[in-house]
Amino acid sequence: MAAIGATILGTVSALIFPMDNFSNFLYLIGSVFAPMIAIQITDYFILEVDYRQQNCQWTNLILWLIGFIIYRILLNYSFLLGSTVTTIIVIIAMTWGTCRVIKLVKAK
Repeated sequence: MAAIGATILGTVSALIFPMDNFSNFLYLIGSVFAPMIAIQITDYFILEVDYRQQNCQWTNLILWLIGFIIYRILLNYSFLLGSTVTTIIVIIAMTWGTCRVIKLVKAK
């Protein structure tokens, strides 16, 4: 569900914002998709989570929003890996940590 929402947001943003500065458009698309990809990588490859029984993963939606904000902030700074890879690493760590905390809370 979050992937569909992010895709719609990216598409609408691309239609609304002018294409005069192509790099701004690419940064906007990166800020939409980098956190989403990080969450999907973590869920599928690291945590092996099966969300088929849930309609919406609210935790992932919140993590995506945090990732979007982090990406936009990191654009103002220079990193060796760039803002996209740095955001992906941060969101992977946050997704993994959040999943572990949720499992601990449910176990109690």
